[in-house]
Amino acid sequence: MNKKNEIGGTIQEYDVGEQLGRGGFATVYRARCRNTGRDVAIKKINKSEIAAGGLINRVRQEVTIHSKLNHPAILKLYAFFEDQSFVYLVLELCSRGELQKHIKSLRRVLNEDEAREYLSQVVAGMLYLHSQSIMHRDLTLSNLLLDNNGRVKIADFGLATQLRRPDDRHMTMCGTPNYISPEVATRSFPWP
Repeated sequence: MNKKNEIGGTIQEYDVGEQLGRGGFATVYRARCRNTGRDVAIKKINKSEIAAGGLINRVRQEVTIHSKLNHPAILKLYAFFEDQSFVYLVLELCSRGELQKHIKSLRRVLNEDEAREYLSQVVAGMLYLHSQSIMHRDLTLSNLLLDNNGRVKIADFGLATQLRRPDDRHMTMCGTPNYISPEVATRSFPWP
């Protein structure tokens, strides 16, 4: 394959720009791949911090799950690699940012057509995840991103888990408190 068509496999193959966001152990930057000229987002995860927090397996699981996904409503993971200090996820750049910030910037409520369009995209993405036996477990407005065409992309698979069997149940209390379903919060699941 021609090297000019390959997404970079080391951080040196990117021109890293402005910081787009910051989470517990990770920082996201805008970047451009030197090989392809493609604008991307790079999620830079600090290895020493995840090791100290006992989260190495969670990051491995995030990469394993996210690397299998391919759907228009799911943020694309183009590549991942690591060096001594960091794990890097090379992601689709969603230039319009978080849906939460977009809605706030409107300074009005969404009209019914706008809400329907966003919700239908989220539902399509969630149906795809469920067809792959994946539970996202942290679906929030800040984990829904908008690409440059205003399409929703489900992002951040840090708390996602893969069900191994159809009757598999995950009882771990995780996610963003204001977004946890009542069934999870009260542990009153509707199934046996």
